[in-house]
Amino acid sequence: WEKQILPMECFILTMEYVSNFYKCSLTHNYEYDREEFAMDYISLYGYDPSLEGVHSKIAYAFMEHEGFRFSKISKDDIIDCINRNNPVMACVENGTHEVLIIGYLDTNTYKAANPATGKIEKWNKRVFSGCMSIEGYRLYDNK
Repeated sequence: WEKQILPMECFILTMEYVSNFYKCSLTHNYEYDREEFAMDYISLYGYDPSLEGVHSKIAYAFMEHEGFRFSKISKDDIIDCINRNNPVMACVENGTHEVLIIGYLDTNTYKAANPATGKIEKWNKRVFSGCMSIEGYRLYDNK
């Protein structure tokens, strides 16, 4: 798990985590990284998300453009998603940071890749302000 270098690139790096997650589990042969996501974002929206963050109003459209399929879920649906091998992107810190949930310890404690540290950490579901299940349905065919 790579650590974010710039202060606002957590969303883009979490997208990289998802693409790497599916590369490992679905045997794809193309790795898409944060620089390429950032370049696409700049091309589409005219500013660098690594420096200014991803605007919440266009985050979903950007994820669809990059080939992610996702659905908003409740905190109670996280374990079901993990059991189906779908990682969950969770907003934390009042929606200013994202982590990728990849496992759980119990119904309240989850294992998540944190872009700020580049480590797998334990997170309590009380701190999640929004969650979405993510599938990489065409990450490797659309580029």
